[in-house]
Amino acid sequence: MIKIRQIQFFLSVLQYNSFVKAAESLNVSQPGVSKAIRELEEILQVKLIKRHTNGIEITEYGRILENYSHLILKDISNAEKEIKYLKEGTIGDINIGVAFSPRIYLVPKATINLQKKYPNINLDIYAGSRSDLILRLLEGKIDLFVSAIVPEDFVSSEKVTSLPLYKDTQFLVTRTNHPLQLKKKVTLKDTLKFDWILPEHERTLSLFNINNQFWKNNLKHPNPKIVYNSANFALNVIKNSDYIGIHPKQMIETQGEGVFSILDIEGIIMEPSYGITYLENKIKRRSAELLIEELVLVSKEMIKMGLVKKID
Repeated sequence: MIKIRQIQFFLSVLQYNSFVKAAESLNVSQPGVSKAIRELEEILQVKLIKRHTNGIEITEYGRILENYSHLILKDISNAEKEIKYLKEGTIGDINIGVAFSPRIYLVPKATINLQKKYPNINLDIYAGSRSDLILRLLEGKIDLFVSAIVPEDFVSSEKVTSLPLYKDTQFLVTRTNHPLQLKKKVTLKDTLKFDWILPEHERTLSLFNINNQFWKNNLKHPNPKIVYNSANFALNVIKNSDYIGIHPKQMIETQGEGVFSILDIEGIIMEPSYGITYLENKIKRRSAELLIEELVLVSKEMIKMGLVKKID
């Protein structure tokens, strides 16, 4: 059975690219480090590290062990913290990710509610694109993230699951005095005469289901002139130009009246589902479970308020 000490020695050798320097950093003998690596290789029955005169070379098998070793040590560290917090009567910390529209109301409201009930919980919130959040989740840098749900995004041996919360209706948006807002009847073809600005996500148009709506009308789907990872940046571009974007109603309403207007195009329906995504085979900390409970409660409030729609 692999021991934690062996993993620590293995990672130290990789970090310093040397058995001697690894031994010095660990304050142990060089033969002791060599023995630990040899035992690891005997347990796994593969070569993990090759020695050269100018350093070491990690093998393909070693690279796999390296990736999992970081996750193992992080989980052990989390377990130690969880036990410590429980002994002290506190709950613990949580790292979460959030993409785009959940940053407007859902996550801020849920975190405020959580900390009112459990003031000892500290939250580390990372705002990023969905593709970035997926990578961070798989690397163990965040416990969960809140975003649109796109199951086909996941290409990993890890079992990733999502808890759907609501549908967030998206709209084509322009500045209020945009030329298209002066037309009595706007068509999809009319929108192609202007530049588009869309979120940084390779499946954005597929997520919004707008590609099919263009193709059904024998039109090419729009290619964005600007791709972004900041909704505030996008809204500022739209406010000061003739760009067309896609944003949820809740985001438009927070910017003040008379600034943005929805393009009223018959037949356009964009209702992606939003929810919580996490690793199914990873034990959720109590703090994460409490946050999920708050996110569910706030999402129900948002449905009652008419900000979002219930998932059928």
